[in-house]
Amino acid sequence: MCRYNDRYAPRPVLSAALLVVMTVFAGGCSRSDATTISPAAEATIQALTAENQRLADEVAALRAAAPEAGGDLVGSMAQAASGNVGPEEAAVDESVSEDGAVSPLDTEADAAAAPTATLEPLPTPTPLPTFVPQPMTGEPPAGLYAPAARFANLWRADEDHQQAVGWGREAEETSVSVVVQPFEHGLMIWREDSSQIYALWEGADGQHWRVVDDTFAEGEPELDPALSPPGGLLQPERGFGKVWRQDPGLRDALGWALVRESPDQAFIQPFERGLMFNLGARVYLIGQTPGGETIWFSE
Repeated sequence: MCRYNDRYAPRPVLSAALLVVMTVFAGGCSRSDATTISPAAEATIQALTAENQRLADEVAALRAAAPEAGGDLVGSMAQAASGNVGPEEAAVDESVSEDGAVSPLDTEADAAAAPTATLEPLPTPTPLPTFVPQPMTGEPPAGLYAPAARFANLWRADEDHQQAVGWGREAEETSVSVVVQPFEHGLMIWREDSSQIYALWEGADGQHWRVVDDTFAEGEPELDPALSPPGGLLQPERGFGKVWRQDPGLRDALGWALVRESPDQAFIQPFERGLMFNLGARVYLIGQTPGGETIWFSE
């Protein structure tokens, strides 16, 4: 689903109006004097220049009005996600899809003409097995491991954290390419190594998570034009958007996206009942309660 390379680098944008102006200059010049143009060409240039200025003023106004991402839960994630593609630039000039392609933002007419499809609901999550908490002191059992150094503080901070994930299944963390998108009440993460999408959210009943396979395929609708986000917020697209639309409960739990998705690098260590990962300046622990409920913590 997601492949990021040098195509993700910013590209220069030249307005169509200026391209036409250049063409008119080239076509209107005489062979003997490159500075001489016809009256018709002069009028065309002035009209296109005025139109180009009008469009530039509209873009500047949109950029000035774009809100900044915030929120205690995902504010720092929004900052990290907008490091490569700023929320203002992404919302005005270009959109970056999960495959790394850069394309102009869809207009309202494009959205209205976008194909729609009825999505099958996500399968009901398989219930997590219950377990009886065991002491997590001393050395880990054979074949299991203590948390890597970057995860040790959060793991040792509370016995509930230790019980939520158990011991590590690997001795060290692994660097994994990911794509991240912050939401009003959580975030979504795509893992390149497993092509899975993790959703983490915080609600009235606690902090929960879910993992699903990424099934988005090229040619499928990237978003639903019938869904209109509030001002300053976004509808997730492509793989994130498909999962978000397939599960209304998950959609309500996460809310709308704060900024566009962005590539990042995470360090991940798998555990008996979950995993721990480091993303930007934050460390996350996702696991389960003894009763089989999903739960996550972060620092």
